Amino acid sequence: MALTSKEMREYLVKLVVEDGRKATELGYEHGINPARIRAWVRTFKKNQELASDVQLSSSTELKKRIAELEKNEKELKEENEILKKAMHVFAKSHT
Repeated sequence: MALTSKEMREYLVKLVVEDGRKATELGYEHGINPARIRAWVRTFKKNQELASDVQLSSSTELKKRIAELEKNEKELKEENEILKKAMHVFAKSHT
């Protein structure tokens, strides 16, 4: 019985995460780019973190968390704009 691509991805991620196998050797064994396997592992770990971090028991907590994230996003966008402007000022002064 052949594994589907999703089953293969889950299998390889499990080998890396649970068994400590190297993406390089798994890539060689299965003919898959090791960088792709590492990306799958990163995605898996990120999803696991999100699942464990977001244990919200009520819609009030969810709304509060969304508000926090939106505030954080706004602050990061403002910082990014400031850095862009500073980059342009420095670029002009060096030319």
